[in-house]
Amino acid sequence: TITRNALPGWSSDSTLNLTTLADFVRDVAADWSHRHGMAALQPDVSALPVHPIAVDAGLRQMLTNVLDNAWEAAPAKLPQLRARCNGGWLQITVLDEGPGFAADILENFGLPYHSSKGKPGGGLGMFLSVNVARKLGGQVSARNRDSGGAEVMIDLPLAALFFQPEADLAATESP
Repeated sequence: TITRNALPGWSSDSTLNLTTLADFVRDVAADWSHRHGMAALQPDVSALPVHPIAVDAGLRQMLTNVLDNAWEAAPAKLPQLRARCNGGWLQITVLDEGPGFAADILENFGLPYHSSKGKPGGGLGMFLSVNVARKLGGQVSARNRDSGGAEVMIDLPLAALFFQPEADLAATESP
């Protein structure tokens, strides 16, 4: 665990944990499965490079929120979780087999209080997730799948996640 304010997108009080891309996705999936008392969600992380990344609680919560929404949409079946690198981007995709998003939810995706859950505070988890991604220079988007269900895509620039050792950071910081 490190505290570092020189990494792009991280606040000065962020406590960052070092891991790899695949371990991050697998750890979030295992924690999520355990919290819901179900069989372990097995993410597809086979194509991720092994490189140290820095993650904080906000990044973990972002992915957890998306998984929670997918499970609430289709609780009879585990969501699918895939992670890939494309160019300089980490692309995490969560798919569910629920009814999909209503048109007004897609139109207002990521805005607070726009939710199909019909309860106070609905939509805040996705709002926070979208803002975590934006802070890191990424985005969260959603669509309905042609085969049914929904797909939420998290795109994050790898440069915002990759950890540089202290010696490399010192060379890039201003005097």
